[in-house]
Amino acid sequence: PSLPLWCLGVAFLGPRPRSASAQAFGLGGAGGSPLGNCPEQGPWPGLLQEINRGADLFKVGNFAAAKRVLAIAADAVTSDLQQAFGCSLGIASLYRALAFAFCADQTLKDGALRRANQIGLRFLHVAMNFLTHAFVTTHHDQPMIDGSAWPITIQEINDDLTAVANSLKATGPMGHAPSEAGA
Repeated sequence: PSLPLWCLGVAFLGPRPRSASAQAFGLGGAGGSPLGNCPEQGPWPGLLQEINRGADLFKVGNFAAAKRVLAIAADAVTSDLQQAFGCSLGIASLYRALAFAFCADQTLKDGALRRANQIGLRFLHVAMNFLTHAFVTTHHDQPMIDGSAWPITIQEINDDLTAVANSLKATGPMGHAPSEAGA
């Protein structure tokens, strides 16, 4: 199965090209760390491999296996939150990949698709939180983020959030109906 339109053109559909401007100015491209704000030792190089493995699985329609690979990776790298925030860009990429593993399954229909998009949107919110942490703690180093090897850019996460939210709006109400307290 092919991926939904909102997936077209994003990082998971091919290798990450380094931007010419980032390379020319040494801004997160060839002159910077390929892992951005993440240490190049410890679990982070392996996390990048697992994210790419999960992406390879969902690109060929094996969503269950992609979810398993990415969930195991998430469990491993978020069990120590202080360590996880040391590689917030990698964690953001992981949660973005989890969102794709849920939202990109075109075999889902109606309520199942809506539920998958709701779950995916939650993962995208977590990804945005970690990406914001990376942005703030690197003193707004957008070229480092966008030029890293991690499959995420600031524009892509915004596009993903908008597309999934719009998909949910098109298929029903946003959120839940209010209920009386204690009812």
